[in-house]
Amino acid sequence: MNQKTQSLFVKMRPAALLLGVGLTLLTACKPAPEPVEPEPAVEPADLVLLNGGIYTVDAQRSWAEAAAVRGGVFVEVGPNAEIEPLVGPDTRVIDLAGRMALPGFHDAHVHPTMGGYALLGCDLDGLGSVEGIIEKVTACALDADELAAEHLGHRPSRPGS
Repeated sequence: MNQKTQSLFVKMRPAALLLGVGLTLLTACKPAPEPVEPEPAVEPADLVLLNGGIYTVDAQRSWAEAAAVRGGVFVEVGPNAEIEPLVGPDTRVIDLAGRMALPGFHDAHVHPTMGGYALLGCDLDGLGSVEGIIEKVTACALDADELAAEHLGHRPSRPGS
């Protein structure tokens, strides 16, 4: 390299160095990423019904596989995959195992005469043995005697008494 060329390089060295550093910084710097909005936290349901036949009672008379309830209100109805994310640590989950759920169907009526008879009857529900049934029927019979004595003014005769 001759003297003139060498002198030119020496004079251009600071500018070349500055240009090199500038280009390096420009290529190394990336634009700031767009801020990503966090997914809104899903509020868990109080009750989730899965794997069932849920009649939605909508205008199309459609059916769903699963449903979620929060605060006593259905908040989501659809396939299991859409409802499962609503299960939280305190969510009650019921596997319907193919059974039907019919929202809002409640039978809350009584026939007064039959209701009265039922109240006077001897409830044997939940008794799992013959001995338990005999014991309950005996108690009911004694109560009936007491009731008759109280309301009729006399005690009916019992065999053997």
